[in-house]
Amino acid sequence: MFLLCSVVAVIGWFMLGHQVDQTWGDALVARHPRLFLSGDKQTCIPGFPLVGDGWRDLVERAVGRIADVIAAAPSASVTLVEIKSKYATLRMYWQGSGLTKAAENAIAEAIDKAEARSACTCETCGAAGVLHRVGRQLLIACAEHAMGGAPVPIEQGWENIHFLRGTRDGKTAIIVCRRYVRETDEFVDVDPSELGIEE
Repeated sequence: MFLLCSVVAVIGWFMLGHQVDQTWGDALVARHPRLFLSGDKQTCIPGFPLVGDGWRDLVERAVGRIADVIAAAPSASVTLVEIKSKYATLRMYWQGSGLTKAAENAIAEAIDKAEARSACTCETCGAAGVLHRVGRQLLIACAEHAMGGAPVPIEQGWENIHFLRGTRDGKTAIIVCRRYVRETDEFVDVDPSELGIEE
C-alpha cells in the first residue's frame, strides 16, 4: 500500500511537470515518526508530503517547528494527516490531543508560514515564484518552470496578503491582516484600510 501511495504521488507530479524525489519525504518521516505514524504496521503513511521538491525546505521547516512544539509538551500528540498542494499552494492538515492553546497556536503559525511561503515559492525548484495558469491548472512557479503558463495578475499591494477571519460582535470580520515576507520568513501586520478594505 505504501508503494502504491508513492507511485500515485510520483505519477501525479510528473503529469504536472514536477520532478519528485520521494527520498526526502522518506527521510522526513524517519526523522519525525511521532508526527507521521499512527500505528505499528502503517503501510500508507498519513501526512507523507505529496508536493514537488521545490517545497522541500518549507515542509521540513514546518515539520521541524511542529516537532519542537511537541518536544516541549511530551504528553501531547500530533499526527500530520495530509501534506499536499491544493489550489496551487501547500496545505497541511493535522490532528492532535493534549495540547495547550499556546501549543495549538504555535502549530497553526508554523503551518501558516509554510502555506504562505508556498504561495511565493516555485514548487519545482524552490526559487521565488508566482501563481501561473496552465490551461485549467494553477501552479506556483518561477519563469523557468511555468510550463508556458501565464502569470495570474495580482493587484498592486495585494502580493502575499493573508487574512484570518473570525467573528467580531456576532459578524464575520477580518481578525488579522498580514503580509508574508519571503526574505525573512515572517508575517508583517497590515492595516486592512491600506488595501481599501473598510469594515
